[in-house]
Amino acid sequence: MPIYTYSPDQVLLIGLRIAGFTDRQIKRAKRKLNLDRFGDSYGVDPIVYCQIWKDLQTTDIPEARIDTIKPSCTIITFLQAIRFLKKYDTEKDREGQTNRCDKFCRDWGWYFLDRVAALRGMKVRSRLAICLDCSSLFADTAFCLLFVQIVFPNHFSTVFTVSLDGVHCHFHEVKHPILSKNPQFYSHKFHGPGVGYQLALSLFTSDLVYLKGPDPAGQSDMQEYQAELKDLMPDGKKIVVDGGYNDKADKKLSRSNANDDRQLRKFKARAKARQESFHSRVKRFESVATTPFRHGMDRHKTCFEAICVICQYEMELVSPLFDI
Repeated sequence: MPIYTYSPDQVLLIGLRIAGFTDRQIKRAKRKLNLDRFGDSYGVDPIVYCQIWKDLQTTDIPEARIDTIKPSCTIITFLQAIRFLKKYDTEKDREGQTNRCDKFCRDWGWYFLDRVAALRGMKVRSRLAICLDCSSLFADTAFCLLFVQIVFPNHFSTVFTVSLDGVHCHFHEVKHPILSKNPQFYSHKFHGPGVGYQLALSLFTSDLVYLKGPDPAGQSDMQEYQAELKDLMPDGKKIVVDGGYNDKADKKLSRSNANDDRQLRKFKARAKARQESFHSRVKRFESVATTPFRHGMDRHKTCFEAICVICQYEMELVSPLFDI
């Protein structure tokens, strides 16, 4: 099967045309403005989608492979699906933008988002074990390219491995069989119904190494951590967390502590700020940001994982997270 690739400039032009800009508007604007327009419609730089498009054709993950022999499996329908992820338009709006029927927009939109989300096996889930073994990390040429310089003493890297925090997303309230409101899905972060995800980032590379969810937002971060990640973390390794992880007996968790020296306090503070920086990248996409999700729990999982994959590509190709 032939592999179709595009340059960033080609993807930029196609994306701006889909977003409604005329060739005259595009030509008159400076490149920076056109990139800002593209980012407003698709979230990240065009080079990210160039690489994702190529990987969707060449990946060894069967669930992620696209079939470009199909006439409608094009870069245009791919970018239209990404635009839905960013803007979370209704199907009626998408009909007007694409001049296609609602069924076409719906079917091909989920076709691409399902496959982008399936790349999580390559971009997220396979990296936790590598992150836990720092010596393997530094010996791996592929990861050396993504290595972020350690400013703090090297012994930190032998103990501290990841930062962990939960992120909540708006969701339509799930009906409770008895109560008028469902406390299981109540989010204390925005005081409404929602679902939650647990995200862990490597402290010394720009890598999302762990993703769990969706789970009811009423469950605490501590409960979510104890359900899975606690058993995955070996003894002797520590996770930088905030005050929501309040089990002081758990030696794997490292919160801010008055007894920490100045360097360690600064290390933890920057690790938590770095985690929030990644969360803000995820929340650029309206489908998981402030708008209650309309398409059910499984579709929410697809959208959130697809966004995390896109953000991982962005960290690798365009803008890594800041150094700790």
